[in-house]
Amino acid sequence: MPSISESYSQFKIALTCRYLDQGLRWAIMVSSMLGATFIAFSDVFIKGLLPPQFVRAATVMWLMHLWRLADFTTRLPDQVFQGVGRTGTFTWTSLLEHVSRVILTWYMLKAYGFEGVFYAFMISSVLRAIVAWPLMGYLVAWPSLSVWQTLINPILSSIGSYVVLRSFALAAWQGPGHVGSAWFVVLVSLLGSLPIYMLLSGLLGWDDASLAEFRDAAELVPSPFGAIARTAHAVVQFGSKLSPLHDRFPGKLVEEAATEAAELTALKAELH
Repeated sequence: MPSISESYSQFKIALTCRYLDQGLRWAIMVSSMLGATFIAFSDVFIKGLLPPQFVRAATVMWLMHLWRLADFTTRLPDQVFQGVGRTGTFTWTSLLEHVSRVILTWYMLKAYGFEGVFYAFMISSVLRAIVAWPLMGYLVAWPSLSVWQTLINPILSSIGSYVVLRSFALAAWQGPGHVGSAWFVVLVSLLGSLPIYMLLSGLLGWDDASLAEFRDAAELVPSPFGAIARTAHAVVQFGSKLSPLHDRFPGKLVEEAATEAAELTALKAELH
């Protein structure tokens, strides 16, 4: 959000579009990685580690995940509107979502019972996204969308990560009542999700510019999390170097954005 605010306020539109694309890409990567992991072991966690009264939650877990997916689509416009100072637009889209959510919940509860709450939340989030995304594109900018890097790669990586972790969970968990195996599944899944996802993402191909940006960003992360960021970069780079898709799908506006970023850096240095 601060980066978008800075680039947009200085009329660096190519850089703003690049920031939007990369912000969306990393949001999808992190969310899909965590989502695949939690979906893989959610029933193990609920049935293996929580009291019996929580078992019902396992039956609606898929609805919870669908709502989080719908809610995710509203996040980028929210950040952009706040970052560029269009807080009024953010407020109106938020109001649209919450008013429609209250009305829909009233009707969905009557029609579908407890599950209706999730239907109401999903529909209201999608409604907000349908309004917010065109407003973001018209009033601010559209992401310079790199379809493979931003959408296809993260989605395929999350599917592959889910398959690996789910297979492990089913093989390692010994069923309800076996607390030790449930804890083992949860801990291994959480610890293994990052390297598994990043390796799959690397095998699906990164471009050199994105690898360089990731390396530079990882170096800026403070300790102790810097070690995690550098490890993630190393895994992605290793997988990408092995991949026949390496640098086959370069990002858009990379050179233009880099030029505007250099101009903006020079301007800041001059002001100081």
